[in-house]
Amino acid sequence: MFPPLFMAAMLAASAAAATDWQPPATRTMVEREFLRFDPEHRSLKKDRIERLKLLQQQLIDLHLAGSSMHCSTQIENETRWRLHSTTEWSRIDRYLWLLQTSMLDSEQDFALEQTPEDGSWGLCYDQWFKKLDPTIDALNRYATLEFMPTYPMRFLNRIASADALIAQLAELRLSDIAAEGIDNRQPLGGLMSFAAEIAFKPGVRELVNRDPAPLHIDEGYLAEFTRFLDDWQDPETGYWGPWYLIDGKLLKATDLSFTYHIVAYRDGDVRHWDKILTTTLALKEHEYPFGWRFRGRNTNHNAYDVVRILKLGWDHFDEAQRVLAAREIEALLHWTLDETLSEDGRFLPDPEFDGKVSATYYYGVSMLTKAGYCKASGPPFWSVSPFPEARERCCKIAERVVELDRGDRTAMAARQRLEGALPDCPAFSDALAALSGPAKADPESADDSPAN
Repeated sequence: MFPPLFMAAMLAASAAAATDWQPPATRTMVEREFLRFDPEHRSLKKDRIERLKLLQQQLIDLHLAGSSMHCSTQIENETRWRLHSTTEWSRIDRYLWLLQTSMLDSEQDFALEQTPEDGSWGLCYDQWFKKLDPTIDALNRYATLEFMPTYPMRFLNRIASADALIAQLAELRLSDIAAEGIDNRQPLGGLMSFAAEIAFKPGVRELVNRDPAPLHIDEGYLAEFTRFLDDWQDPETGYWGPWYLIDGKLLKATDLSFTYHIVAYRDGDVRHWDKILTTTLALKEHEYPFGWRFRGRNTNHNAYDVVRILKLGWDHFDEAQRVLAAREIEALLHWTLDETLSEDGRFLPDPEFDGKVSATYYYGVSMLTKAGYCKASGPPFWSVSPFPEARERCCKIAERVVELDRGDRTAMAARQRLEGALPDCPAFSDALAALSGPAKADPESADDSPAN
């Protein structure tokens, strides 16, 4: 047997040799296909991106000033999707106007309520798949509190059977952008991650099954969906992702977010872990969603996804693979601490990727807790050395987290995740004394959709 460090060196050399490896599909390829659909695509998009950036900063400023702006946040999310994944310029212009107009009114809590007409959440979303994210948010909260929603969730009738769900996933899985001018990745990812969460989380599944609407996830439904996911996984890369028809060839994308959601909601019970590790590390320098980078830089959202994948695969890795994985986790951790976290515990907003301040904190907290930096005692899962300074820094983050809007479910989840890791931070006991109790939310669910 070779010693682990020797094997790690060999694996590292292999990884270095693979730096020329390209994902089967890339952001550059996708953008090129949009230009094939419309040669003016780049110029039409550029001006609207600049307009959206100004509105995104305005929205972040309102968040920082204490306004939740739930409706505006939903409109911004859908506008961002339309701008980057469709070519419907008149609708994009309408949504930019809606976003600007919506920010004139800061009273937007109505956007959190369930809709009586069809039982959905996400009133300010237009697209059906966009409503799935706030819906799963609400369902996790109801499951935690053991409450039932007020209205039947009839808007889920379109996935009432496993056959209906799988047919929609199969249709959305393939995009022919040059012919149709739309990238189906987000509708596919939104439906896939929602279905995975209601199928594989027992509490949420039980709640859905008690609802009077037709959707009922029995063992047969679960088995068919699981089989579809297993067949979808690419055995060459271990990854899941959308498929693209480019130059007459079928390209199976290695999507970091898709893979994270399936691996996470199945609690690591997936195949091809050796390929998942190799592909995850090989994607390091590539652009999201087919890599770790967003416009050439890291994000806490993607860093969290990477760390969670590596943590769930830890028991499947040999010692040499663990050395490689630990090296990357350590590098990501230092980046989070050095580049995104201020001395007073504030995470720097990233309006182009996170969309709202509470999401910035949620993913920053998630990264630090899952990497084992913010924890009550002992070293993280990937190292033998604890971080003696961590408690002080993490409790400073807690001081900022308790200041976030308690009506924002993403903020609630960030607080619960950090409070679960470090319950003795003074900020939590102070807030408990001042209010009725700790926030209740499922810390694994909030804003985890691959909507970006």
